Amino acid sequence: MVDAFVKSKIRDDKVTLFIKASCPYCRNAVELLQEFNFLPGHLEVVDITGMEDVQDYFQRTTGQRTVPRVFIGRTCIGGFSDLQNLYQELPALLCVLSRQRPNGKNLEQFWGHHVSMAPAVTSLTKLRPEHSLSPCGELS
Repeated sequence: MVDAFVKSKIRDDKVTLFIKASCPYCRNAVELLQEFNFLPGHLEVVDITGMEDVQDYFQRTTGQRTVPRVFIGRTCIGGFSDLQNLYQELPALLCVLSRQRPNGKNLEQFWGHHVSMAPAVTSLTKLRPEHSLSPCGELS
């Protein structure tokens, strides 16, 4: 049931944050992402206050149970500090994300690795060493 709940919130073409309302790091992550212009439905904030089973699920699937849990597409990038570390890359990543369509390429295909629901990583640059993204998300 938890698996289905989490997977129903995550899509290739959006950013999903799992937060607790009382968490200052969660508020900071939301504020950071609100600096960007998201199309309606492409940024979702899911409050999991009181849902310990969701955090247990994240422990099993991402290696961390802390919040926020930030997903860019289906890729868990980690928490707030990981999001901060990616700040300079976010415009390009979000541009790629905005071009996602059902049955289209997902982020893993851009980086050549399957990372969906993998342990949190500190930088997506580790996942795409052979490629670079232009400011609008084109592979070069």
